Amino acid sequence: MVDQARGTLARRLTTLMGAERARYLAPAAQWELKPDAPDQLRQAARRVDDLRFAAAKKGTGGHL
Repeated sequence: MVDQARGTLARRLTTLMGAERARYLAPAAQWELKPDAPDQLRQAARRVDDLRFAAAKKGTGGHL
């Protein structure tokens, strides 16, 4: 009985995780992200950080 319950639970979890994975990945598939997207995001974050640092140096409290 325990083995049957374990098997049922495993199947149900596999189904659930498959559905959740599809739901999570579906929007990303439509965005067609380019391979260099992570680098572009890092560069943008660095530019924002540089602006914040410069603003803090000028005494504006780091607000843009």
